[in-house]
Amino acid sequence: MIKNIFRILLTALFIQLSFFNANAFAYQLSEDTLRSMILSAVEQEAKGYTDGDIEVSITGLLYTPVKTRGDNLPDVKVISNSKKFMHRDIKRVLITENGTKLASFPVNVTVKLYRDVVVAKDSIKQYELLTEYNTEIKRMEVGIYHNKIIPALNPDKPTISMRNFAPGSLILTSYTRTKPDIVRNTGVNIVFESEDGLQIEMEGIALGEGNTGEAVLVRNNKYNKVHSGIVIGENTVKIRI
Repeated sequence: MIKNIFRILLTALFIQLSFFNANAFAYQLSEDTLRSMILSAVEQEAKGYTDGDIEVSITGLLYTPVKTRGDNLPDVKVISNSKKFMHRDIKRVLITENGTKLASFPVNVTVKLYRDVVVAKDSIKQYELLTEYNTEIKRMEVGIYHNKIIPALNPDKPTISMRNFAPGSLILTSYTRTKPDIVRNTGVNIVFESEDGLQIEMEGIALGEGNTGEAVLVRNNKYNKVHSGIVIGENTVKIRI
């Protein structure tokens, strides 16, 4: 009888020790650790698509701490929906241990991107040429506009504004274009040429814009008349008479 009781107690003790050994070294992935791993993964991914300083934030992280069977940190993979820089995105977090899925859930992330970009130094009017005098380089958060920013003006390709900009405004490529030979609302030289080659030059204002070989409307300053001519060079329009 005593031997049987002893065996029962020994078996119970063995079961308890087995249960303890199986769980004594189990690793529990905390929310703080998981958050840090997600932030790091998203930051590294973003840096692969763009230059600049990256700041990642997480919203809506609904996570119940996961406990592993072993004492090692489980594998955490952050899966994106697209292979490009995303200012805001819903990532999928997959937690596995030795190939076995422990948890999977979505998480909302916001990626802020800080870069040195061209902004308006003073008020800039539509069709005005962008220069070092009316623009400046400033550090800005440009995540939502990352593919439309202008890091620096290109002196070989003068650029004009296609809208009005207030001081401090971010200048985007979607609101600019390469300066044409004739810029709207700017002064032009009008060359009137007769059939026998006689030329008379007058000053005027461009009512449209265009490059060499294109037609454009201009107003003659002297007689206040509108003419249609052909662009023959920068700020020069020829009109046949």
